[in-house]
Amino acid sequence: MNTTPTVTILVGASGSGKSTWAANNLPGVAVASADACPGLYTKRPEGVQINFNLLPVAHAMCLRQVVDACLAGESVVVDNSNTRMAELAPYAALALAYGLRLDIVVVECNADVAALRNTHGVPAQAVHAMTERIDGLDFPPWWPVRHVSAHECYESSAMTVACHCGNVTEA
Repeated sequence: MNTTPTVTILVGASGSGKSTWAANNLPGVAVASADACPGLYTKRPEGVQINFNLLPVAHAMCLRQVVDACLAGESVVVDNSNTRMAELAPYAALALAYGLRLDIVVVECNADVAALRNTHGVPAQAVHAMTERIDGLDFPPWWPVRHVSAHECYESSAMTVACHCGNVTEA
């Protein structure tokens, strides 16, 4: 088992199983997530409402959490969608600059399944767009990237989620 402090960056569409993967595979590791920003999501009778004005604050809060973990030499999971290189590159740069191990985990799931499963009310069209952006990511060859299927996220979970993730390519 590797005990080197690690920045694990999760990449995946909303509803793909990123949070479940982290909970099952990295229990006890601190999680930095824009989703934790107070007021970002409001539950309403018609569904979840996202306060888009808070997104910059939410992502700044997440980045500060990762900086704090790097400064303390502690492992941290970045649990955001990270569908663009500009979103995940700052976290990778922090890990490398502070001498922490970098681990990028791409959680692959059929976009239709992820759209049905996401808990933040992200429209299906947006989930499909996220999946397409992830498919087009060109990671630098020195970044360690591994791919897991969404099915793997739920195999060891106590959750009773039906996961029919067809068309998933495992690397």
